[in-house]
Amino acid sequence: MTKNDKKALCKHYYLLGLNATEIGKLTDYSPRTVQSIIQSENWQALRRNAAPRKVAAVWQMRNNGHKPKAIAAHFGRSVRWVHSQLAAARRLNMKANRPPESTEQCRYKSLFNYMANEHGVLLLESDMHEIQSILSTRRRNVKSV
Repeated sequence: MTKNDKKALCKHYYLLGLNATEIGKLTDYSPRTVQSIIQSENWQALRRNAAPRKVAAVWQMRNNGHKPKAIAAHFGRSVRWVHSQLAAARRLNMKANRPPESTEQCRYKSLFNYMANEHGVLLLESDMHEIQSILSTRRRNVKSV
């Protein structure tokens, strides 16, 4: 492997979110050498620009119904990392002054995703309202008994 190949590999690992010590172990460079390459090549700016895209990708996967464990496996990271990315996505949503979704909207989305992923059934919004009314009448009947 040439020196440029190793640098390219270091850059790839750095943009994935690994630190200098982890990259050093994977590429047989010392952590200090990796750190000096990062600084000389100015990869910090690239990483800052890549972070929002990664947060958005994690957020999108979660909204599509993927579990945190599956998202972590996809990115090769820990479940804790996934939760921190989701928290960052929530903060970005709040900074953009987007109103948070109501619990009813969240309930509909989760039901929609569950039915689509588990049973292959595509629900319309009218179907979801009907299901919601059935569930709410069942809850009232259970409470009155």
